[in-house]
Amino acid sequence: MLTPPGVFAPVRFDGSDISPGRSTSLAFDIVKKERLGEPYGSCKDVLPTGESSSDIQYSFVECRNNCLQDKVYEACGCLPTKYPSRRVLNIPNCGSYLFNDSCLQKIKLDCQNEVLDNAETLYDFEKECQCYRPCKDTQYQISSSQSQWPSHKSIRSFIKNVLEDHPERDNLKAYKYYQHLLSQNASLNDIEEWIQGYFFRLNVYARSETVSVKVCPAFSHK
Repeated sequence: MLTPPGVFAPVRFDGSDISPGRSTSLAFDIVKKERLGEPYGSCKDVLPTGESSSDIQYSFVECRNNCLQDKVYEACGCLPTKYPSRRVLNIPNCGSYLFNDSCLQKIKLDCQNEVLDNAETLYDFEKECQCYRPCKDTQYQISSSQSQWPSHKSIRSFIKNVLEDHPERDNLKAYKYYQHLLSQNASLNDIEEWIQGYFFRLNVYARSETVSVKVCPAFSHK
């Protein structure tokens, strides 16, 4: 996942998975948006707590996550695990082992899920949480593709040069497991799949120059 420096990254919701045994290519376009504040529209650049600095930028997603944390805490007395933020709160999450009673833990989780499942209809994030889209926003539009990697030829070269001919192969855990697979009469395909699971490659490309989108007022305000 790509975000501007200092912006909270909601990897769990918007991140891209990179699979082992694959070459993954990510191409991205950068889109910069400027929105209008009052009286033309609603936007903001700091969290409701006033938290802002040169290192921390306002994020609508982080503001919303903080609000959901607060709503779950108010209703359940614990924090939801699926909505992380940068805030340091000495409050157990709703699935915490600190709730020694398994029945109590289930009650906490059920309470959390009920709040989160109905959050979109129960809460107005703009009015209740003061969460608006940022006045200045940089977004990365990403497309991805994957292909099998490394190739069969490269894997067989790895087997020969690292697992069979390496001068210190006896000290390698990979070699010991390779010998175990051979003792189990594993096929060459099985061995290749095992090796492939430990490799991945990531290519990242900037596909286009920055595209700027600026909202201009349609009327004057005096």
